[in-house]
Amino acid sequence: MAGTLVFPSTVPAARAYARDAAARGERVVGAASLPKDETAAAFPLWERLPSVHDVGFAAAVRELAARHDLTHVFAPVTVVHAALSRLIAAGAVPLTLVNPHPIAAQNAAVGDDLARAAALHPLLATLCDGADGGALPDRRTLAAMLRTAGHIYGESHEVKLAAMFALTATAPPGDLVEIGTLMGKSASALVLAAHLSGHSTVLTVDPWTHDTALQHDSPALLRDICILWDYDRLADGYYLNMRPLAGGRLNHLRLPSTEAFAVYERSPRIETPLFGATDYAGRIALLHIDANHDLAAVRKDWALWGRRLMPGGWVVFDDYTWLHGAGPRRVGDALLAGAADPAPPWDRALVCGGALFVRRAAAAEPPAP
Repeated sequence: MAGTLVFPSTVPAARAYARDAAARGERVVGAASLPKDETAAAFPLWERLPSVHDVGFAAAVRELAARHDLTHVFAPVTVVHAALSRLIAAGAVPLTLVNPHPIAAQNAAVGDDLARAAALHPLLATLCDGADGGALPDRRTLAAMLRTAGHIYGESHEVKLAAMFALTATAPPGDLVEIGTLMGKSASALVLAAHLSGHSTVLTVDPWTHDTALQHDSPALLRDICILWDYDRLADGYYLNMRPLAGGRLNHLRLPSTEAFAVYERSPRIETPLFGATDYAGRIALLHIDANHDLAAVRKDWALWGRRLMPGGWVVFDDYTWLHGAGPRRVGDALLAGAADPAPPWDRALVCGGALFVRRAAAAEPPAP
């Protein structure tokens, strides 16, 4: 079977390509021009090639390609890609490039982020009730959030993330609380919003255990997925993603929801080894419920944390339109019908990115101290 040359093999993109290629059964040969390449061990086959500036470079590539039956090349470095493009166009190297020029790829990626933000921005202006332009994040700021969250694993729809990000700009000063955070994708949007507002802090809650993640109301296929996670590695991934963003406005409680709420109620200051000490207002401006989706679990999360939702604050029930269970929908519908516990008056509700957003009426009684 024909294979692909990965050259140079010295950059992270090369190792990522080799890893993905192995998963799809594609044979690769790594190569570099350095006297010593520490990344060579990541490739089942690795060889040294001369520099692209060497007069013998094209001949060396042809010989390597013939010997290993290579038909394609992945070139993640700008100068190498440009040199190979010219040689391929001249017929000097019998390979096909599998990736665009890295600079063109970066230009396209940035343009895509900006275009998606521009498309979403009018919707966000509507969601925020026409708040003045100073409160609503501008297009580039929204694009920055989409890019940051896009690098973090998770299944939250970016329309939902954008809505959460923008609504915090018009929510009253208070805490941004997320119950169920996985690796921090939606939490990243909240932390960036907290930095922008200057008056909010973020608390995430997730025990990262199999028992709390297992959703008994969902189909067996979904339950079986829970055993695939290494929950300590999941916690590590969250920390790697969120530590650079924290900036004193984030903390995390690795506790079940009930125990975490007791900590939150007990003291306005939460201190953990990973994020240090963070001071909270004790009233919630935005509550994102995205933990176990079983009806009993969603109902309990709302019963606990909903008591602290302040007038004008938002609650977001993730997966309101979920196909694998009805817990979020049933609790959300009960809240809208005035049958939930608690059931504060609300003045706005909408479904966005598969999630239900409900705003507590601004004239409501303040949350209990």
